[in-house]
Amino acid sequence: GSAGRLWINDSLPSELTFLSSSDPGAMTGSYNWTWTLLGYGNYRLTLDVQVKTAVPPVPYFRNFAFLNYTDEKGFSWPMRTAFADVALSGPVISLTKSSVKTQLHSRESIVYQITMQNTGDTAQTLWVNDTLPAGLSYVADTASSLGGARLLCSALCFRFTTMQGSQTWSFTITAVAAPDLVRGTILTNTVSLNYTNANGFLLPPKITTWPVLVSAPDIRSAAIAVARTRVTPADILAATVTFANIGTEAAADAWVNLTLSSNLIFVNASLVAYYDGDEVHFTLADVPLGLTTIFLNASVDSAVGDHALMRINGTLGYTDAYRNEMPRILIASGLVEASVPKITLRVSPPTLLVEADAVVFYNIYLVNTGSGVAGDVNLSLPLPASFLYVMDTAGISGGTRNLLGSIYTWNWTDVGPGSRSFTLEMKAKSTVLNGTRAILKFHADYRDLNGNFRSNETSAVANFGASQIVLSLPSPSADAHAGDTRTYVLTIRNVGGFVAHNLWLVFTNDSHFDIVSSNSSVRAFPQGDQQLNWSFTDVQPGESLAVRIDLRVRDGTPIGIVLPIVFEAEYTNSVDTVIGYARVDATVRVLTDPVAYVWIGLAVAGLGSLIFFVVYRRWGTLIEEVFLVYRDGVLLYHLSRSLSQDKDEDVLSGMLTAVTEFVRDAFVYGEHRELHQLDFGDYRIMIERGRNLYLAVVYAGKGASVIRKKVRWVLDHIEAAYGSVLEKWDGDMDKVAGARDLIREYLLKTSRKSFRGLPGLP
Repeated sequence: GSAGRLWINDSLPSELTFLSSSDPGAMTGSYNWTWTLLGYGNYRLTLDVQVKTAVPPVPYFRNFAFLNYTDEKGFSWPMRTAFADVALSGPVISLTKSSVKTQLHSRESIVYQITMQNTGDTAQTLWVNDTLPAGLSYVADTASSLGGARLLCSALCFRFTTMQGSQTWSFTITAVAAPDLVRGTILTNTVSLNYTNANGFLLPPKITTWPVLVSAPDIRSAAIAVARTRVTPADILAATVTFANIGTEAAADAWVNLTLSSNLIFVNASLVAYYDGDEVHFTLADVPLGLTTIFLNASVDSAVGDHALMRINGTLGYTDAYRNEMPRILIASGLVEASVPKITLRVSPPTLLVEADAVVFYNIYLVNTGSGVAGDVNLSLPLPASFLYVMDTAGISGGTRNLLGSIYTWNWTDVGPGSRSFTLEMKAKSTVLNGTRAILKFHADYRDLNGNFRSNETSAVANFGASQIVLSLPSPSADAHAGDTRTYVLTIRNVGGFVAHNLWLVFTNDSHFDIVSSNSSVRAFPQGDQQLNWSFTDVQPGESLAVRIDLRVRDGTPIGIVLPIVFEAEYTNSVDTVIGYARVDATVRVLTDPVAYVWIGLAVAGLGSLIFFVVYRRWGTLIEEVFLVYRDGVLLYHLSRSLSQDKDEDVLSGMLTAVTEFVRDAFVYGEHRELHQLDFGDYRIMIERGRNLYLAVVYAGKGASVIRKKVRWVLDHIEAAYGSVLEKWDGDMDKVAGARDLIREYLLKTSRKSFRGLPGLP
């Protein structure tokens, strides 16, 4: 602002005479000048003076000037003072101090040059005092080259003598900076000069300084930023390393050392990187002031677990221009979490006891317990041969079902966290054997959204149980005379694991016997003159039942004839499905003279067989034709009971065509192409499949369940005896000749033999 009033008072030394001033109009008294209302700006007042004659011998004159002023409101402000020295016939020495450096670093050396120039008379003695600032330490000087001597004092003190007029002297002082200088600090070195004239009088001192700025780069922090906080396996995670140099110079060197979490794999970066495993290193030079950014990419390990936490840690180091290493900085990224699907499988119940022909339900728990999305989930189950598929509820949870051969598969897409559980309904085959088991192996294949493959599996065990009836009939005697009575006790035993809800027992009497009596826990019901039927219920596992029957050999029975005693049983599971057939035989020979009556005995035996055949035809159903077919549709054997090849050629040809075509198709489409019976005119064709063979029989009438058990029994024994041959059968009929005899004896003859002891069978 403006000064309201300003005045200058000069104390002119007595040795001087005032002559004039540059503004005589402002002069208001002896050596007083006054001004009013001075605006903002620079003002100059010049005084001309003259040295008086006869001045006493003094070394110099000093003139003081005093300035006083007020503001516009009349308030006074502090007085200002200035002075000037004028030497009188003596040395006039100027003092300068300089260095080539205006900036300094920790541990760096600096050389100061001190120069004295005498433009007056001879100076007798000169003292130079140099005061180094804190942060600098004395190293050396060159004052001795000028004849100077270093004195003991608190500063650097030097003494010189006899400096002639027009001489210029220079010497140097070397200092070194401390190791811990603070950036931005100004280190000012002050030097002073005191000197005398030829008469030893001190002249006004000289003082000069040289400041230097402590310079350094300053990187106070660094950061690692990641593009995402949730990632999927095999994702590319982008990250940036940023830091700023806010110092006063570039960092000569800088290095960034990063450590990646074990589930991150370095891919590339915007700078050349040196990496080894999870360590990544960057080296930079001349890092300028301002922001520096390094871009890098890392891949997420495809095997990373769900909710795994990842981050990038590291350090940043750098140096100043003098290669002083600056404090290191710790850097770290935010946490990155892996989002991975995890399909968990469980089957309930894991172990189950299953009855033959029973329906079972399995709960399939398919749950994504991870936090990621499974792009495609495929669950497969190779269906065991002991089960038949019924239905499932996978469609409710969005699943689709497919069947390839015997393998059932279910598919879901974009399965997020949560359950895709469903119920699977199956039925055990009626032919499963007691004590056997099946393993249901569920296998799940799935991928995450980046296509990384994963899998899981589980299993359940089905232990099969069934009622299994065994008949035993010990013979009281192998021989009897006409008129003798023999008592037979049949034991019925359930050796299976489940109850036989219904069991029907049939005794078909030979015409040479009279049924004297029978006894059991249930009443026997006669069917005609020669048959007894018993119906038992709820035969428990391990339970035994006894049936007693007394038979009398009729008078007149041919001597030498062998009379059969045959019991047959059919039984059901707990829900009344017929699942089994059992038979037991005993014989008694009518005593005869082995020489005299041998031919009569044979005739009688033939007649007895004929009678048994007729009786059997009345009760049950006889098999008329048998076809044994290889898996490729080739006919191995055709055996017949009664049809004539000449008479029924068209009928047999049609039957054979139907059987062989079915066999070919069945082996192409897999074991689940089930067909047990074909109707062909007045006949029925029953087909049972083995591993390598099909056994087809032709019969008329009812009794399919009994026929099936018998056929199954024979087929299983053929497969057991010739399995190794049939696996790689070359068409040689001699290798399977025993199969023909087995079929003839046990399917086409009315009398039955035990399987034990046949050729080729164990």
